[in-house]
Amino acid sequence: MSRIHTPISVSSTRCNPVLRVYWPKNQIQHVDSGYLVGWSYSPFDLVVVTIVKNPSRFDDFLQTKQSSFYEVESLGIFGTLNLPYSSYEHKHQDNWLNIRLRTQFSHPQIYRVNDSDLSLNLHVIYYVPPQPKRMQFLSLEPLSLLLLKDSVFDHSSLEYKKDQHLQNLLHKLDLHFPRRPENTWYRSLRSDLVELLNQSFEVHVLLREYPNRKNSMLIKSSKRYFLCFLNLLHPIVLIFIMFLRVLNEFILHVINYRIHPAFPNMRDIFVSARQVDLRLQQACFWPVQYMKLWMLRKSKHVIMKDYKEYIRLYNNLWLVANDIIFGITMCSFILENLPLVVNLLDKVLFKFAIEDVRVMVTWLIDTPAGLKLNNDICKFIVKLSVWIIDVWYTVLLSFRQYIPWFVRTIAFSGFCGASLMIALMSDFLTIMTIHLYVLYLAAARLYNWQLRIIYSLLQLFRGKKRNVLRNRIDSYEYDLDQLLLGTILFTVLIFFLPTIYVFYIAFAVTRITVMTCLAIFETILAFLNHFPLFVTMLRIKDPYRIPSGLNLEIVNSESSKENTMATLYLFCESKPMSFGSMFDHYRKLARRLISHYLSQTTLISLLVGCPIPPIPAEQLYNIQYAMLPHPRISVKKLWNLFFEIK
Repeated sequence: MSRIHTPISVSSTRCNPVLRVYWPKNQIQHVDSGYLVGWSYSPFDLVVVTIVKNPSRFDDFLQTKQSSFYEVESLGIFGTLNLPYSSYEHKHQDNWLNIRLRTQFSHPQIYRVNDSDLSLNLHVIYYVPPQPKRMQFLSLEPLSLLLLKDSVFDHSSLEYKKDQHLQNLLHKLDLHFPRRPENTWYRSLRSDLVELLNQSFEVHVLLREYPNRKNSMLIKSSKRYFLCFLNLLHPIVLIFIMFLRVLNEFILHVINYRIHPAFPNMRDIFVSARQVDLRLQQACFWPVQYMKLWMLRKSKHVIMKDYKEYIRLYNNLWLVANDIIFGITMCSFILENLPLVVNLLDKVLFKFAIEDVRVMVTWLIDTPAGLKLNNDICKFIVKLSVWIIDVWYTVLLSFRQYIPWFVRTIAFSGFCGASLMIALMSDFLTIMTIHLYVLYLAAARLYNWQLRIIYSLLQLFRGKKRNVLRNRIDSYEYDLDQLLLGTILFTVLIFFLPTIYVFYIAFAVTRITVMTCLAIFETILAFLNHFPLFVTMLRIKDPYRIPSGLNLEIVNSESSKENTMATLYLFCESKPMSFGSMFDHYRKLARRLISHYLSQTTLISLLVGCPIPPIPAEQLYNIQYAMLPHPRISVKKLWNLFFEIK
């Protein structure tokens, strides 16, 4: 069904109506002459596509219906170019144009047909016809790269609420300042009109090649042999893909299996399991995306919605390919320098994580930095800390002989991508520093409990008491015995506070060091998983493949002469997407990392002794998971997709 329609009438406006003629740049030359062919989108919007010499040949073209994917049936002849007279009996008397194009650099001049043209304001809009084979197209809206189902944010997060509040304010501003009816550009530049501009080049090629569009016998025979070869390999390849899909489903089931609904699964605990889950779910979606693009390629008609799918698929494939290349490079480097890497890892584990921590703890006994601490509490905490360190040292000694084997395992995991290597190193660092986390957690809890008790005793001196039921501070009269006991406890805890605080600061520094290393690993993983590599290369190679809207620029204006109409010439240019827009979601991801580790909440948690949790995995991986269908396609549906589509 044709999308050509008549928009809102402009006869009621205070200004004269505007006749807009969309002229294809570099598609019609000054040496050409004939009849103008195009679409009459409305009585005031004419889209010029090409010219034909013989109108009867154009009528034959319309009857043959060369392509059902383009607006061929809506094409018509509505003017002449460089013709002294016309014998063609045109149906559209109101829209008939007589145009002269004298030189290569001159503008098309439109001559009056009747006296009613005096009331028209004529605009000639140049546009460069995009080439669909090169994946070029025009768009009124920026191309959405991520294609998220809902949002990359959690609906309960502060960032999502701020974004929704901003959208509500913009909507209210639109209601307060509605567009006036004189704004005819707003009514003319619609998605249907832009779609006609996108089809202009293909329709121009169809008209120029008709009826001589034939393939040579050599091409036909080569295609026939190639298709026969593909038909032989097709079932084998599909069965192999189905085998991989079944294996994929089994691994995903193991990773996401929970012994009990209250217990975490492997994906919640290990970064490497989360990375494997992401890659396997992407692999589940790749055949579906490829089959969809294959069907679109078979139809020889790609629209903007399908092009988004193309970008999403190949951006993921490019990221995975580069991830594997980096992983193989790191694997070869580690294997070539295996003794050096093993010695470095042994030094990190046993010197920095064990010996240096033990030295730091024992140093705190004897007035560290001139501070006079409580000897009894110091000895107790030091003995407890040294005992935990020695126990973990004994555990590490039993696994010391397996360090070369573990390094080789990490190296060979590079064949699955550098991201898996980094995820394994992150898990290895987390496991090998469990003793530091236990020491930090114990010191933080002890310090936090002491601060809370001191705060409660301060309320006692003020004659206040916290009401737990109503969650407020109420007045309360204490007995003399209660005040005396509270004073004694407050004095003891105040004298114990510097000692506990020193140990807490020491263990907090170790924890911050480990978390800094983990944050670096998470940043590298986010870069490998989320970087828009394919989109960036498209933007550099051909900006017209990543549109972000349209720019209208005034080129020239000519006043009315004896036979010509007053004309304003404009150039409609595709505005390529800026690099800032391409990396917008990734800037938000970086802000999440910074706001989590360098936020005011984290600083307050350090001051009061609350444990600093790692950043939730959903905030790191939700961009990639949001681009995947939920639930993923089942094995049965994939089988039907492969063997039922012909």
